[in-house]
Amino acid sequence: MKALIRNIFAATVIVAGAANLAVAQTSPLIVDVADKASKAEIAQLQTKIGGRWRPNSVVASSNHVYQVFLSAAERAKAIAALKTSSNIDAYDTEHTYQLDPDFLPLGIRQTDKATAKPATHKSLSATPNDPRYGEQWNFQMVGAEAAWKRSRGTGVVVAVIDTGVSGTTTGKGQACRDFGSTSFTAGYDFVNNDADPYDDHGHGTHVAGTIAEATNNSEGVAGLAYGATIMPLKVLSAAGSGTSADIADAIRWAADKGANVINMSLGSPFPDAVIRSACTYASKKGVVIVAAAGNSGKQGVGYPAAYSECIAVSSVGPSGKLAGYSSWGKQVALAAPGGDIGGYAGDRNEAAGILQNTNLPVEVGGQGDGYYAFQGTSMASPHVAAAAALVVSQGIKDPAQVRKALIESAVKVSGGDVKKYGAGILNVDKATALAAKWTGRSDEIPEPFTTMVSSNKSPIAKLTGLPISLPSIVIAVVGLLAALIRIKRPFLRRAWVNFAFSVIGTSFIVTLAIALAPVPELVPVAVTMLAALRMLMARNTAGALAAVGVTIGAALTLVNFQVPTAGSSVLGVTCDAERMMGILSIMSILGAGRTYLMATQSRD
Repeated sequence: MKALIRNIFAATVIVAGAANLAVAQTSPLIVDVADKASKAEIAQLQTKIGGRWRPNSVVASSNHVYQVFLSAAERAKAIAALKTSSNIDAYDTEHTYQLDPDFLPLGIRQTDKATAKPATHKSLSATPNDPRYGEQWNFQMVGAEAAWKRSRGTGVVVAVIDTGVSGTTTGKGQACRDFGSTSFTAGYDFVNNDADPYDDHGHGTHVAGTIAEATNNSEGVAGLAYGATIMPLKVLSAAGSGTSADIADAIRWAADKGANVINMSLGSPFPDAVIRSACTYASKKGVVIVAAAGNSGKQGVGYPAAYSECIAVSSVGPSGKLAGYSSWGKQVALAAPGGDIGGYAGDRNEAAGILQNTNLPVEVGGQGDGYYAFQGTSMASPHVAAAAALVVSQGIKDPAQVRKALIESAVKVSGGDVKKYGAGILNVDKATALAAKWTGRSDEIPEPFTTMVSSNKSPIAKLTGLPISLPSIVIAVVGLLAALIRIKRPFLRRAWVNFAFSVIGTSFIVTLAIALAPVPELVPVAVTMLAALRMLMARNTAGALAAVGVTIGAALTLVNFQVPTAGSSVLGVTCDAERMMGILSIMSILGAGRTYLMATQSRD
C-alpha cells in the first residue's frame, strides 16, 4: 500500500540534475532567436552556429524557439558563437522535467459520496448548489463567496500550462463530469504536436478545476473563478515528463493567443534562460504569471516561480500554517491553500486536501473520472491564478497592479516569516474589494447563485437528454388545453396547425437564444430580442402577444434557466422568483389562448 501511495505522483516538477549530466551533454541546445530577426538573419545565424536546427513545435515556429542538435565537438564552438550573436534572446541546454513519484504523496482517491456536510452560510443565494462544496474549506479560507458578488472572472482567459485538461470529450478521451459548463478556448499539445491537449495524466485537470470547474450545476464541487475561460496547454506527458523548450513555447503561445493569466503548477530547482526569456515576453504583453514555489520542504523557491515576472506561491493547510512540504524563500509573494493531507502513515487526513474533479489513471492509483483530494504548491498556485482572473475581470489589466492588489489584500500571518508566507494568505474577498475601489466600479453585482425553478431530472429529460422539467410539461399541457377548449370539431385541424406553428416558432427562438448567449445570464436578453423580432413579423396584435408570451414562458422553463431569488436584481430589475414564474406561466397560457382566437377569427 505504501508503494502504491508513493507512486501517486508529486505536486512539484523537478528537472533532472546531476544524474543526467551525461545526457545533458548530448541534449540539444534550445535557442530563442530574437523576434525581430528576419529569415535571412536566422539563416546566417544557423550557418554561424552550425548543427541541425529544428523549430521546437510546428505552431510555435513564429516564436523562433529552436532545437539545435550538435555533436560534442561542435557544442563548445556553438556556445561561444551564441554568446556573441546579437539576434539571440536566450539559449540553454534542453532540460527534461519529470514529475517525481517519490517526493511527496499527492493524490488520494475520494469517494463520490460527500464526506462532509455543506457549510452553513448567512446568505443561501451566495452559496453554490454543488453537493460537495461544503468540503472546499479552501474556498471558505480565501473568502470566495463575498468575492463572487463582485467578480467571477468572466471575460478572462487563464492558460493552464501542465499535463493538459480533460475538460471536453475528444478523440483522446472523455471529458470529466464536472466541466460541462466550463468555458474553454483553443489550446495545444506541445508533447504530441497536435491541437488536442487532452490530459492523460490527471494533474492539469485538477489544477484547472480549482480555477474554473463548473459551478452551481448540482454536481461535484466549485471553481474559484468559474466565469473564466481555460486555455489548456499540454507540456507534460502521461508519464509526467516534458521539456523546457515546450514550456517556453507554451508561455509564448499563451501570450500570443490572448491569455490574461498563466498558471504553472510546475517548477525546477535549476534556472532556465529560455523559460525566463519566455516569461519576460509574456509579462511585457500584459500577462499575469503565477507559479508554484515548489515542494522541497525547505528554503529555496523553484523556477520559474523565482523569476521576478512570476507570482511565487507557497502552500498552507486548513490551519493556515505553512505545509511541511512547501518550499519557501524571499521570492514568495503570498501563500494560498494547497492542502495538508499528511504523510504515509495512518494519520493521513484526506479532508485537508484540495478537492477537485479529474481523471486519475489507474496506473497511478486512481479510478478514472472522480473527485480527488490533492496537496502541494501545485494546488496553491491555481488559487492565486483564479484570484488574478477575478481582479482582471474587474478591469485591472496591468500585471504589476494585479500583483499589488493580491499582495496588499493578503491576510498577514501573526508572527509569520515573510519568506514562508510572503505578504500573507490569499484573500479574494479583500482583493476584489480593493480592485472595485481602484476602478470605481460598483462593489456589488447581481447574486451569482439563484433559486432553481426547474431541474433536468424528469423522466422525459432522462429519456431525451433535453432539459425538460415537470413545470415545463405542466405549462405546455395547460397551454395546449387552453388552445383547444371550445374549439368546434370542424375547426380543430386549423387550430392545431396554428398551435403547432407557434410551438415550432417558439422552439426555434429558444434554440437560437441558447446558441447566441455566451453565458446563461444572457439567455433572457437573447430571448427578448428574438421575441421582439418575431413580434414584428406577426400579422396582428394577438399573434404578437402569443409570440411574446409563449417565447418568454418557454425560454425560462425549457432551457432550465435559473430565475433570481427575491430581492436580487437582473439588468437592474428587482425580481421575485415565485411571482415571476406565476406571471410567465399565465402569459404562456394566454399566448396559447390567443392562438385559438387567431384560428377562430381567421375562419370568421
